Amino acid sequence: MGHRSIAELVANLRNGDALVSSAKSLADLAALHEATDNPFAIAAAGGVEALVALVAQGRDGGARDHAARALGHLAAGDADAKARVAAAGGVAPLVALARSGGDRGREWAAGALANLATSSADNRVAIAWAGGISPLVALVRGGAPGGGRAEAARALANLACSADNVVAIANAGAIPPLVDLVRVGGDAAKKEAAAALGELAFDDDVRARIAAAGGVAPLVALARGGSDGSKQWAGWALRNFAAAAV
Repeated sequence: MGHRSIAELVANLRNGDALVSSAKSLADLAALHEATDNPFAIAAAGGVEALVALVAQGRDGGARDHAARALGHLAAGDADAKARVAAAGGVAPLVALARSGGDRGREWAAGALANLATSSADNRVAIAWAGGISPLVALVRGGAPGGGRAEAARALANLACSADNVVAIANAGAIPPLVDLVRVGGDAAKKEAAAALGELAFDDDVRARIAAAGGVAPLVALARGGSDGSKQWAGWALRNFAAAAV
């Protein structure tokens, strides 16, 4: 699809025309961010702002969900791409969708927040200030069995890369559901939960809380019997426990 067609899709969002199909098409195009210049074309057409507005104001749940998915793909790009989404006011509506959307919307909003938080200290601060931690914890605790819990755990892992967020994540009740996810989640969820616990374990007090919640044994089990990716993250988390004991 050419840049002219991208501009037409963005115009549809602004005009309220074919919202679901237009948002879905933009999300599919944004997903090709590693192989095309689609993200730049979407941004040049004003698509970031239009997508953020749709997430914030969209009454059509399907269109809103696909807009969140599009923003997530755009935020998976470089630092400039993340900054564009944040500068357009994307954090607060994504947090709101993660809190109150349906299963699909919450999953895609969590994924977008996870991508925004990757390698961006500013965005990690912005997400925390927007109240993003508690809905992500709630999603880890009670989200859909598939991707929702995994994406929320991934977002918490990325947020925990900023030390100021670690205690806030623990105080929001994240530790028990993350431990549970390592124990009984699907492979992707186990991997992301192990990564989140590993990040949280850099804090002495939080590390003790993870141990008290029974977090060590499921990490050991995952390191022994999980998939290659899960073993890697579980082993990394356990090394953080071991290093603290030296």
